[in-house]
Amino acid sequence: MKKLYAILLLVGLMVSSLDTLAAPKQPQVIDFTQNTPNIYGDVARTADFRVRLLLPPYNINMPVPAFSQNDLSWKNDLMKTENQTIGNAGCALTSSTMVAAYYGKNTTPKIFNIDMGNYACPLYWTEVAGRGGSGYISGINTLINNPSLNTFFSYAQVAMEQNKPVVLGFVQTNGRTHYVVVKAVYGQGTSLMDYGCIDPNTGTYRNLVDVVGSQPLYKLVIYNR
Repeated sequence: MKKLYAILLLVGLMVSSLDTLAAPKQPQVIDFTQNTPNIYGDVARTADFRVRLLLPPYNINMPVPAFSQNDLSWKNDLMKTENQTIGNAGCALTSSTMVAAYYGKNTTPKIFNIDMGNYACPLYWTEVAGRGGSGYISGINTLINNPSLNTFFSYAQVAMEQNKPVVLGFVQTNGRTHYVVVKAVYGQGTSLMDYGCIDPNTGTYRNLVDVVGSQPLYKLVIYNR
């Protein structure tokens, strides 16, 4: 009888072990909503700002047309109503021009400036859809003042997945604000180093950390098609 009991106990343990082995393992979820993670390895961010193991990293680079605010064709054009030139103060206008052009509008900073009229400088973000981006930008998806890095990462990841460039403003060391167009994300999307942008000052592609550095963020703008 004892021998039979021992055999039954052994069989039960074997079945239990097989059930454990057969059960699918759930991916570990690490929530970094409150803190910026510092993670290396096979991880990737999801749209709700969580990190899931074993997901592929981001590899997105949108073909956003590049414009420089210092192009000789328009750098000396005045923007209303501050009467500042595009070359001196047109980074927000030029960045918005790039987004409109990416969405399909045949435009340049010169044309965009004319279309914006009295709303070009300072740029009225909510007027872009009905003026400079008319017919191609339908409105504002997101407009956040003084976003944290975590907020930028969270919104930028979603925007990149939806093929929407992000206009990002930051405060330069000289106290002036500057805007760039974030158009690419690689890796986990949890560091400025993971993002690429077009700097309207030169119209060239740069790594976002090389442009922003450790300066505070000023504004985050995402346009809808």
